[in-house]
Amino acid sequence: HPLVQKMENDSIKGDFLNRSTVFYYDNRDFKNALYYAIESEAFNEEINNLYNLNAVRIDIGNIYNHTRHYAKAVTYFTKAKDYYQTKKEYNHQRSYVLSLYCLGKTYWQLKDINKLSVTIQESEQAIQLLKPKHQQLENAYLEYVKGGLAFLQKNNGTANKHFTNALTVIKQNGDFTNEHVIYLYLGKMLWEQNQKAEAMAYFTKIDALFHEKKF
Repeated sequence: HPLVQKMENDSIKGDFLNRSTVFYYDNRDFKNALYYAIESEAFNEEINNLYNLNAVRIDIGNIYNHTRHYAKAVTYFTKAKDYYQTKKEYNHQRSYVLSLYCLGKTYWQLKDINKLSVTIQESEQAIQLLKPKHQQLENAYLEYVKGGLAFLQKNNGTANKHFTNALTVIKQNGDFTNEHVIYLYLGKMLWEQNQKAEAMAYFTKIDALFHEKKF
């Protein structure tokens, strides 16, 4: 860090801050991840790199989301969404869809059914801007968020359908975190229906994740 601070190369500085953010975030050291992410935000604002500035705002939003500072997360995700939705470049359009997904999962945690519904509707339109190979992945994550909305609305049949639709692609994507969140909700719904043995099968998968991955 001290060596990079002395360099005049903006590209190296930016890469260092972004790699540091990702390193600490992946290792769940959210304090240091946030430190480098906020440094990166200030740096990209200074050099007027708006794409990277808003990319790191999504990172900051995710850190706040994981640490349950949901209102702060919404603020950062919204800034990123407002920027990316005005651009026609394909990478910007993909980031627009990502920012909407991040907003959706945060409104889910906040149990804000109205804002979650609006975000889902905007996501459905935004995903149409993507190439088919990217639409498949993003539609799976949209199904996941739709499952969350249906669960909040106490419509377990619809929630089950959306979660099941999302599961295969999310597993193929190697996203074990959200895979096991789906197991949690599938288990909760079965438990509420007094199908406790089936529910325990899902809860056991989650318990195994903690033990095997120390996650």
